[in-house]
Amino acid sequence: MDTHPTSVPGFDGSLKELARRVCRLRYDHLAAFFYHCSEELRAQANADVRRGRTQLSILLTCAWGIARTLMGQMEKVFRLCSPHMKKELGGSAELPYEDVWRKVDPSKPSPLP
Repeated sequence: MDTHPTSVPGFDGSLKELARRVCRLRYDHLAAFFYHCSEELRAQANADVRRGRTQLSILLTCAWGIARTLMGQMEKVFRLCSPHMKKELGGSAELPYEDVWRKVDPSKPSPLP
């Protein structure tokens, strides 16, 4: 696999088509997508700060915050729509991921490095 790939392995469409497909996910799953994007960006930022790439780490941390904002916005959209999706949701409007940043437990280590 390339260090900096320009396409998604296993997906033969354009980036525009990929974006269209991702954005058509049910809103809770779109929120989960942005959550996982944010976690990947955080991991990259942490790796770069350990390598002494401070500027890159700062920019990736800013991108992490933007992905978190997108995630939070899609959660709000999902909560707005979920009362109208009871049959599809089977009565449960739980998000399909556990956000480690929301569970403040002093007995557990911080998600930061």
